[in-house]
Amino acid sequence: MVIVGILFSYIILTCSICASTSESLDAVYLSNHLAILSNDVLGVQYMQDILNQHEYDTVPTEDGEALIDTLKDSLQYKYQNAIAVANELASVVKESFLSDTQSTWPQCCRLPEEGLEENPRFKQKTDDSQLCYYVSGTATSQPHILFEKAFDEMKRIENQYPNVLWQYFGSEEGALHQYPATASTPDCDSYDPRYRPWYVEAATPMPKDVVIVIDRSGSMVTTHKGRTLMNIAKEAAITVLKSMNQNDRVGFVAFSDKASTPEGGCHSQRLAQASALNTLDLEDEINNISPAGSTYYSHALNAAFDLIKNSPFPENQTRNQIIMFLTDGLPSDDKKTIMETLLRRSEETMFKIALLTFGFGERIDENTEILSDIALQNFEKYELTPNSLVGDRTIGAYTYVTDPDKLRASMATYYNYISNAGTFDDIIFTAPYVDAFGSGLLSSILKPVRIDGKLKGVVGTDIPVAEMFEDVTYFKQGEYSYAFLFDGKDSAQGRTLSHPLLPLPQAVTNDFSIYVHITTLERAPEFEEYVYKDAVSGGEGKRIFVADKIIARGDTFGEGVTIVSVSTTYYWRQIEETSIIVVLAFVEEEGKAQLKKQEVVGHPFIYHRIDLWTPSGVTICNHIGNYAITSSSAIYLNSDAFVEPTNYLAEQETSDLVQAYSAYMNDNDASRQNIFKVEMVL
Repeated sequence: MVIVGILFSYIILTCSICASTSESLDAVYLSNHLAILSNDVLGVQYMQDILNQHEYDTVPTEDGEALIDTLKDSLQYKYQNAIAVANELASVVKESFLSDTQSTWPQCCRLPEEGLEENPRFKQKTDDSQLCYYVSGTATSQPHILFEKAFDEMKRIENQYPNVLWQYFGSEEGALHQYPATASTPDCDSYDPRYRPWYVEAATPMPKDVVIVIDRSGSMVTTHKGRTLMNIAKEAAITVLKSMNQNDRVGFVAFSDKASTPEGGCHSQRLAQASALNTLDLEDEINNISPAGSTYYSHALNAAFDLIKNSPFPENQTRNQIIMFLTDGLPSDDKKTIMETLLRRSEETMFKIALLTFGFGERIDENTEILSDIALQNFEKYELTPNSLVGDRTIGAYTYVTDPDKLRASMATYYNYISNAGTFDDIIFTAPYVDAFGSGLLSSILKPVRIDGKLKGVVGTDIPVAEMFEDVTYFKQGEYSYAFLFDGKDSAQGRTLSHPLLPLPQAVTNDFSIYVHITTLERAPEFEEYVYKDAVSGGEGKRIFVADKIIARGDTFGEGVTIVSVSTTYYWRQIEETSIIVVLAFVEEEGKAQLKKQEVVGHPFIYHRIDLWTPSGVTICNHIGNYAITSSSAIYLNSDAFVEPTNYLAEQETSDLVQAYSAYMNDNDASRQNIFKVEMVL
């Protein structure tokens, strides 16, 4: 960064000189000054001359088929371990429910501070001698507490599978068990796993289209225990919104005399992908509505159906489509008009949309027929005859919420309607997300737990994405070859998981990253036609065509890229029991130059962390606020120099570790031999 700063300042100064001596920029004058800077100040030519003095071997490039199979095998092993963990957790949880014994575990919010120790892997204090649990404020009175064997199994899993992080079980009763134990929040009853995206995704893995419809009529100013019905409804709607995952789409309608959708942008016309940014935008829209006017159901239904109609999806994709309709009052419009509107719009969508209606407040009760008729699509009661050729009706449900304080829980467990429509027991791999507690970019591996077809909850474990994908992220073979990953399942829409043009997993710091379709990065028409379509259909193979290679000149954003068109062989494989596709873009080269093994001469190897340790006799000085030495060079090792790059990047460097690096590099200390790809440096 210092060199870049010097270069930038020098260019500004040079340009200023040019501007003062000539009306136009003198290219030759500038070029000469840059050459002086490059050679006399930065020493570029001097370093090039040193490299040219060394001898190199030409190492033949490896076979593409062998490389793609090696990548697949490595990923397969990691995913098989993750799947085994989810299955083993589900098995022991099911056993706990079937047993007559429960254990006494501490609540996570009440863990004593003295029992916790700093855990660098989890980046917080934990206690691995026990598990702990949370009980939501809306949980059942006596939720099941896992027995002792569950802890034993989690401890065994931690020892057998060192890549896993948190292990947990969220129950349908509203409790969360977690290992290792940690006091992540002082609030004992605020966390309810049933409202979390990971839980809903596992319980209902089919992607969802959800439109949340909220009554904003004047009666919503009515208060209940000091809160307006409007604020209670907003809280419930936002809880539903936050339960969505990246594969879902969501929309919002507020209604009174008229129906309205979010102003401006695409959210006003169609459903939004439930990304972190979109859900934040919709949350703001929900918070900004205010009550006024009457209660016209027909306007609300038309607006909700329009959002879905304007949001088509591929024919080979299946989605649950739901309208959640919330009101505190009877309609201002004629009931038959409402049902005529519903029939017309339902026939347009082939009766594929389910309506879940919710009534609350003093003007509504369990016998409010119109809300029940809407949910059950009871057209015949109003002398209306559906077109039988269109399809079967999708029957929804009406819920009367007697206590407005329970509206949030009633609406947030909407997934039970979908879950009860079938049994889903597949392992779920969530889209990568940033851990709220500082563990970096993670992917959760989830499995629903059912007994006699009834959902008991969801087990899960978290895997660091950087470790999971490191073989692909750090793949090196020649100048133009690279590897990447994308998700091939229908609901993921070709989401890119790893690609050289995307930030490294460990560099991602928030969930606002845009999930890019793989064909946006791999733009050759042949890629979509032959590679992508075959891969998402479960195929594997290879294809040769000319593709553009985008190569950064340095910093991609600041220094631009070079685009080179070369003949490339694409190999693709699917990781078994997953929808993950690994692809190798392989460019045949005659061979790669590799520096011959060098002998250490002159100064010893000194690792760049001289703030932690330096050999005896080396004097440290201060240079522009940094530690520095003048008697020798200090060496920085790129993560590619290590067998496990992500472990190197994640490991906290200490004086002992720096000494171990130096010992190995100076005299081949065998105790560190399995860590480095390099043997000796000059």
